[in-house]
Amino acid sequence: MSKGNVMIMAGGTGGHVIPALSVATELREKGYKIHWLGSEHGIENDLVPDAGYSLHRIQVTGLRGNGLVRKLKAPFAIAKAVVQAYKLFKDIKPVVALGMGGFASGPGGIVARLRGVPLVLHEQNAIPGLTNKVLSKFSRQLLQAFDGTFPHSAGVKTVGNPVRSSIANLPDAEDRISQKDEPLNVLVVGGSLGAVALNDAVIAASEKLVADGIIQLWHQVGKRNYEAVKNDYHEKGIKHVRVAAFIADMAEAYQWADIVICRSGALTVSELMAGGVASILVPFPYAVDDHQTANARFLSEHNAAVLCPQAELTTEFLQRQLTHFFSNKQELIAMANAAREKAQPNAAKVVASICIEVANG
Repeated sequence: MSKGNVMIMAGGTGGHVIPALSVATELREKGYKIHWLGSEHGIENDLVPDAGYSLHRIQVTGLRGNGLVRKLKAPFAIAKAVVQAYKLFKDIKPVVALGMGGFASGPGGIVARLRGVPLVLHEQNAIPGLTNKVLSKFSRQLLQAFDGTFPHSAGVKTVGNPVRSSIANLPDAEDRISQKDEPLNVLVVGGSLGAVALNDAVIAASEKLVADGIIQLWHQVGKRNYEAVKNDYHEKGIKHVRVAAFIADMAEAYQWADIVICRSGALTVSELMAGGVASILVPFPYAVDDHQTANARFLSEHNAAVLCPQAELTTEFLQRQLTHFFSNKQELIAMANAAREKAQPNAAKVVASICIEVANG
């Protein structure tokens, strides 16, 4: 028998949905029935039903933007989404609502307030998103992944970001990184859509690095870039590279990698910490409020990653940095260990426990 319904509000990107799925697993194991509030076009439409949860879609999109028409439509769009969410809350009667970001969290959080449903908010990034900034003023419990995200909020708890247990359980860096004179295993990840700037920089730098036996590559390039990148490697005669449109098993990829070159979204940074993986972080320069730089800085300031602004991601930088790490693998191990020291591998359990505590008053 179910202990009650929980409304999880998360959508849009994997950075919101995947951590929320980890919490949902914990809550389901505790006997709660999960209902999911999402948008019509986000990644939750694939991931949530596949995980066995009821997905309820409302018509909502992002509200940031400078267009006059967009600003004029915004109040009506919000009102429509709130009405849709209100009907769902009325029917489902959740004992607690958990907001983890994405377009649906805003209307869902407003309705939780209107109906007296206790609201728990979790912010994954080092700089809070607009929705959580607003909802934080009336949440029952505010959670942050990084210290200092909500510096002026009383009662905020730092819990880390929920990650998949398969990543948190990876072997230590000493057992993964070879001390022998072997090429570095370099994993390049640009997110599920890929990152053209990362792809271009790595391809340009890798011709000499691969030829000299410094590195071998596993490169996730995104579906739309797959053929072009594969052809680029082939035309340059670069071998010892595995090109993938998407990597489903990131635990396997992280275990293979000596170092990762990637963006610094909240989920990626948290996975690097949980798995204890060294990295070169290249923040997406156009992220809202430049939150990816703040995420990356959290690791780089603790010697747990190298932060490289995209404007400085040159062939020379990559060749110099990777050649250095090839000759100084102990530095990679130290970096990986420093990353793991900042991890909170039990974040999913902690967030679930807080939700249950709040639900029970």
